[in-house]
Amino acid sequence: TRLKQLKITRADYVASAVTAALVVVSVLSRG
Repeated sequence: TRLKQLKITRADYVASAVTAALVVVSVLSRG
């Protein structure tokens, strides 16, 4: 169960990082 939990956490972290990156790009694009 720990391995599965780690995978979910990693996936969630990646998704959060990608979302944050998109938000930053959008804000910078708007200037």
